[in-house]
Amino acid sequence: MMTQRITTASGAILMLLSLSAHAEPLDIKLGLWESTSTTNTSGMTMPIDVLNNLPAERRARIEASMKARQIHGPKSSTEKSCMTKEDLNKPFEDKDGADKNCTSTIVTATRTHAEYRIECTGPEAHNAVMKVEAISRESLKATMVMNTGTGTVTNEITSKWISADCGNVQ
Repeated sequence: MMTQRITTASGAILMLLSLSAHAEPLDIKLGLWESTSTTNTSGMTMPIDVLNNLPAERRARIEASMKARQIHGPKSSTEKSCMTKEDLNKPFEDKDGADKNCTSTIVTATRTHAEYRIECTGPEAHNAVMKVEAISRESLKATMVMNTGTGTVTNEITSKWISADCGNVQ
């Protein structure tokens, strides 16, 4: 579901930091990173054709939930993830197959800045722009703006390097 993709964005930022041979990877440390993501939603975030195909009771619950998120303002979450050399070499690899309808394009990529465009088709069609800045080798800042066709989701992400040892964190 789209909500899971949004929540995963802070972890996914670390997967998007190195690119193909045509682009330069951000200069960051490998190991354990902690990312804090603040998500703000405006408008409806589920395509209207998906809502139209839901039973009335379920649609009403989903619409109420979306409205409540807009009323209560931004939502923040923090998670840890492990950045490995393999992750840096395959930034757009979809390990669980969740985004098979999505394509990612590198707009720019230097050792300190990167910009990506993401286009997804299918029942949860959306597009997004993600901008990442390596403030230092141990600190990242990113913004992702996603347009769902019926609303906008903005995700502000800050990430900091914790340790070279990831422990049991994937």
